Amino acid sequence: MKIWLKMILGGIAGMLLGLYLPAAAGDMCKFLAELAVRIGRYALLPMILFGLIITVYELRTERKLFIVCRKTIAYAVPTSLGMIILGIIFVSLFTPARIPIIIETQIPLDKPDITNLLYQVFPSNLFTLFASSTDFLLPVMVFALLFGLTLTHNRNLFRSVVEFSDSLSNVFYHINSFITEFLFIGGIALAASMVLQLREVTDLGLFLELFLFLGLFSLVIAFGIFPLMLYFLRGRKNPFDWIYAQLAPAVGAFLSGDVYFSLGLLIRHGKEVLGLPRKISAVSYPFLTIFTRGGSAMITAISFIVILSSYSSLEKGFLHVLWIIAASFGVSFLLGAVPGMGALVGIAMLSGMYGRGMEEHFLILRPVAIILVSLGALLDTVCASFVTTLVDDSMRLAGEIKTEKTSELI
Repeated sequence: MKIWLKMILGGIAGMLLGLYLPAAAGDMCKFLAELAVRIGRYALLPMILFGLIITVYELRTERKLFIVCRKTIAYAVPTSLGMIILGIIFVSLFTPARIPIIIETQIPLDKPDITNLLYQVFPSNLFTLFASSTDFLLPVMVFALLFGLTLTHNRNLFRSVVEFSDSLSNVFYHINSFITEFLFIGGIALAASMVLQLREVTDLGLFLELFLFLGLFSLVIAFGIFPLMLYFLRGRKNPFDWIYAQLAPAVGAFLSGDVYFSLGLLIRHGKEVLGLPRKISAVSYPFLTIFTRGGSAMITAISFIVILSSYSSLEKGFLHVLWIIAASFGVSFLLGAVPGMGALVGIAMLSGMYGRGMEEHFLILRPVAIILVSLGALLDTVCASFVTTLVDDSMRLAGEIKTEKTSELI
């Protein structure tokens, strides 16, 4: 059975279980859901580490490393900004109903701090990179970049290291592929846990209009606007293979709310379905998963406008909208440190930056935070694939990268 179909069926089965399981099963489902996320991430760090080492070495040898990085940034920035602007336009045209005042207790949130993140990237002891939490992949990526660049200084001397890194990259890729075959089982626990958490919300009806707006709008962007743009940007090439390749990663991202959980699925489908070479995916996918998370940024901007409309009588003028766009975009660069809480942390940070008594108003969305985070993760995953596909296509047209053989994965 195809992975995307197993993920969808697993999600449906889990939602049905969540509807009928007793509330007492909530803790067990949360435990199983957390275990599923950990399993999905199991081979991710070493796969990215060795894949990026050998990719940096190869691209640097061919003098194409800067080209791939430049193209990734060139496509990522306007895509992320475009999603934020599009979201603000639509929420302004179809404003969801005002959310009445809800008393919510404060929740502990680890908001990313630039100083602490830099300390993580450059610890006093290099080996602590591999003993610390895997919630932030940038330290490993920086190490892989430096390691790969160093290998190019004396190719004969470091030949064995290059071959060793290449072999380990393939080994961990295959471990990841094996794990992705069974992630649908974890998807059952993730979906059940999500439904059980939503069942605990007594005033869920207050958020129904916001649900419908964000859900439908997210699907239109992920499987409507992005494929349509690919159709025209790639010379009217049929985008249905790209759509099929996003189904499993998108479902995984939505069920888990964790972009690292879906990254293993994204990398496998990118290679075996779309034929994305490692020279592209090993650089673009991790970079885009950490930075320029346009999906979470868009959900952050829309949610913040809904909060403002519900609790503030201030007029949202042009400069006000520009601030929301800039702040949402800026915050998105820090969300890579919170792969499983992206949109909620983004809304909290935006509320704190705005001030004027709005610092705690993001708590009104606490009952449905799991949906906001999940939709943000889904859009982040699809956005990363969209940008990576454009980078790969532009490199192929320039004759820089050869097409890899695809499989019948989907």
